[in-house]
Parts: sequence; structure tokens; C-alpha cells
Amino acid sequence: MKGSAGMTSGIGPDRATGKVSSETVRELLFSRGATVVGFAPASRFEGAPAGHCATDMIPGARSVIVMGIKLVSTVVNWPQLVWEKQRQAVVNCWQVYDHGGFYAVNMRLEQMGMELAVAFEVGGHEAIFFSGSSDMTVTELNALRLYEGMVCPQPLDEEKLARLAPDLESPTRYTTPFSFRHAAVAAGLGTFGANNLALHPVFGPRIRWSVVITELEMDRYEEPLKTQVCLYDKGCRACINTCPYNVFHEVVRFEYAGQDHPWSVMRGKCYYSSIPCGGTCIQTCPAGTGDKKMKKAVAKRFSRSLPGGRQNED
Repeated sequence: MKGSAGMTSGIGPDRATGKVSSETVRELLFSRGATVVGFAPASRFEGAPAGHCATDMIPGARSVIVMGIKLVSTVVNWPQLVWEKQRQAVVNCWQVYDHGGFYAVNMRLEQMGMELAVAFEVGGHEAIFFSGSSDMTVTELNALRLYEGMVCPQPLDEEKLARLAPDLESPTRYTTPFSFRHAAVAAGLGTFGANNLALHPVFGPRIRWSVVITELEMDRYEEPLKTQVCLYDKGCRACINTCPYNVFHEVVRFEYAGQDHPWSVMRGKCYYSSIPCGGTCIQTCPAGTGDKKMKKAVAKRFSRSLPGGRQNED
């Protein structure tokens, strides 16, 4: 990919077909650390709310490229390090779970997205990438102040939470105008689960996503999955039963990308951004074929004693 004057030649369409090789893009992202890569035409996002379509980002958008990085199992399972101890739990939460499972992964995804978008633009074609998360947000600072020395998961304090209401509604809680989860499903990399996450058929919810949107057309697009990854219809209620704040409420069905998905109507807010919950909806989800040893260990721990005294029904 080296061009004249010591600069990269970028990525552009094949002269004969006018399309970009999906394998070239895939190999670039794999070489930079992506675990999975998928492609969806921009037309699949035409039904998104105003301001959230691919063509809202780039008027002539043709392709949405989705990349994902698998989360490290021990990081996802971090509460076992501090669950029984009041050992600087908040510090452990941010240093192990949030930074290891979110910020570090998001930074790598941002770098990959930026590199791909630059490669497209150097080749003369418009593209855009997105940030996966902000750094230390207002809500996180509030959590640090309120829950110093806590035991995880911290019992929900409605009075304290009410004082945080303005911050909970702050735009800092939302970090991108384009849904990575919907993009992953549209690109054939997963289906939605009752925990409102995009579930990969191998890694379940234990994966972080990002996208690049471009005006370029790919030579190949993946079809959405036909088989539901979530086990809700088979009786699984792991995410619902183990949420320490009981935010999952009525489960409804919705159609997206040719698939019927379960989706939880949340009882109020999911308080993850302000009160560390330990990511139980990610930890306990049995969807996917990978991480079997980790899933078994987590299921055993949660079956003994669930937050709020509830017993696992799965």
C-alpha cells in the first residue's frame, strides 16, 4: 500500500469492477487486531431514526464495515477478584472491568477505524469512523464519589440516584450517533438478545463493536443470520434473573434484518454508566459456543446466591 513520496496509496475500488475487495479490508483489520469483520450495504439502515442512518453520516454512503474485538474472559469475569471483599472495589471496577473490557478495547477499535477511514480517503473516497467511548465521564466521577469502598454489586440507593438524575440524562452517557449493535446484526455478525446486546454466535455478548461508513461499494456483503443466537425462546432468563438492579422488564419482539428478536423493555434506566453492576448480563449470558469454561464457572457462582436473594431459574 505504499505510493509515491513515501505515502500510503490508500484503498480504492478495483478499476474493472468499481468495487473494493472485502478481503483486502478484512485482512487489514485482522492484522490490526480485529476478531471479526462484516460488511453491510448502507441501504439496510434506511429505517433507522432520523440522524442515525448511514446516509446521514455520509450522504452518498454505500457500505458499513463492522469490526469487533473479543473481550478477554478473565476481564469480563472480573467481580470474582473482588466479589467477596471490600477491597477498593471501585478502583478494581475501573482498572479491570471498565478499562480492560471497554476503554482499552474501544481505543484499539478507534485506531483501526481511523486507519481504515484514512486509507479510504487517501484513495480519494469519503469515509467516517466513530469513537467507542469517552474517557472519564461525569457519571463515572459521580460513581467514584458515591461508591468508594463498595462491595459489588452495590445495592441500588434510590435517594442517591435521584440526586444524580441530571447527570444520568447527560449526553455524555451516549457516545456515538450510529448504533454499532444494529450494524453488527445487519452485517451478519450476530442477532439481538433479551439483554439488548448484539450476540455473536461464538462469543455471545463478549465482544465490542465499531464501524466505518464509506461511499465505496464492497464486492461482497454478508447476509444477516437466520438463526437466533439468544436462548430466550428456549427458556433462558440469565440476564434477567441476575441483573442486580432488576432493570429488565417486559420482553417484546421486534423485526430487524429479517429476524425476529427478543428485546427487554427496561424498567427505567440501565444504571451501568453510573453504578457499577459488574456486567452480569454479559457474564451470565450462555449464548455463543465459545468461553465454555468461563461460562460454567460464572453460572455456578451465580446459582449459589443471586443479588436480591433471587434464584437462577435456568
